[in-house]
Amino acid sequence: METETARLLEPGHFELGGAFEFQTSPNGEEYALPMAVEFGVFHHLEALIEPVPFTSIHPPGSKSATGLGDLETTLTYLIVEEKKYLPAMAIAGEIKFPTAGNRQIGSGEYDYRVYAVASKRFSNVDVHFNLGYNIIGAPEGASTKNPIDVELGAEWFVHPKFDLFAEVNYVGSSSSNGGEGTVLAADTADAGVTPEIAAEELVGSVGVRAHLARHFDTFGSFSYDNNDAKLFRTGVTIKY
Repeated sequence: METETARLLEPGHFELGGAFEFQTSPNGEEYALPMAVEFGVFHHLEALIEPVPFTSIHPPGSKSATGLGDLETTLTYLIVEEKKYLPAMAIAGEIKFPTAGNRQIGSGEYDYRVYAVASKRFSNVDVHFNLGYNIIGAPEGASTKNPIDVELGAEWFVHPKFDLFAEVNYVGSSSSNGGEGTVLAADTADAGVTPEIAAEELVGSVGVRAHLARHFDTFGSFSYDNNDAKLFRTGVTIKY
């Protein structure tokens, strides 16, 4: 899920995940291979590294772009453990490093995000809530706004062999043009902006996770947003 949880890994434990993503929208098609490495640093402290080794964007009527995506790193600290009537609560800080060399893929600027996380278990359903603030780097020739984001997700542990999950994610517009539409990849060369600087976005997602072995999961999900973009994602997670 894109919604983060306050269920942090214990020191010495790690998770390695990889996925294949395909997105189609009125602005074209996009393929990506995101990865995630998550590990427990200390008690109550967790680190997350998210590289994107491959991204390919194909806007209609414009030049395609293929290459390395940006790298995100996050530190999360658990400040309150879950109690009977109190959720587990954590704070996190995220930095996006501009590792993408193509301006159709990344802005070439650093971005920052700080957010709070709350997680509460209700029987066999685990509910997660995020509230964040983003500082968006402005490429040369463009101006940006710093939006808030809100996420609400839930995991339903239906059976020891599989789970269901769903989430709703909102992020405000980071574009200073009034937020009247995502910047098209075709515009990036002349306008000095990237598709990363986007309009207001509301995304709904549903998915399933299967536990094939003690240390190995596989998953699949579908997302749809207010810009008529459809995202299909499938991948695996290795846990130790």
